[in-house]
Amino acid sequence: MKHILIGILLLLAAMSVHAQTVTYAYDAAGNRTARVVTLAQNLATPQVAAKSPTALSDVVAEKKIIIYPNPTKGIVKVEITGYTDDTKASFRLMNMSGQTINARTADSSSQSFDLSNQAAGIYLLQITINGESVVWKIIKE
Repeated sequence: MKHILIGILLLLAAMSVHAQTVTYAYDAAGNRTARVVTLAQNLATPQVAAKSPTALSDVVAEKKIIIYPNPTKGIVKVEITGYTDDTKASFRLMNMSGQTINARTADSSSQSFDLSNQAAGIYLLQITINGESVVWKIIKE
């Protein structure tokens, strides 16, 4: 038990050095339902889009996703590099209670979400591309 606990602590320390946190959500049957990737702003320089110094990026289903700005005062933009008409992409923006604020399917490589009418706080943006899902935390100031 000690070895497992030490291993977990070392793993958490290594993740904090890279300033990236990956957490998973599971349903009652033990199936993974979501992956949340959180990147620190000050160390995300190699992944920064040219459009914003506060952009996040990741690769989902072999498509590069760029989300900016985060934190935001209102509009959050999502760009899918490599998007084609055959790409099946959907978005779901939720508050921390799990209520869906906005849900849609992608019709182009660029999508915008308006949080200006929402309260300041943390929101979750789930993006599903060709059956592969990832969840990002969006901070509304």
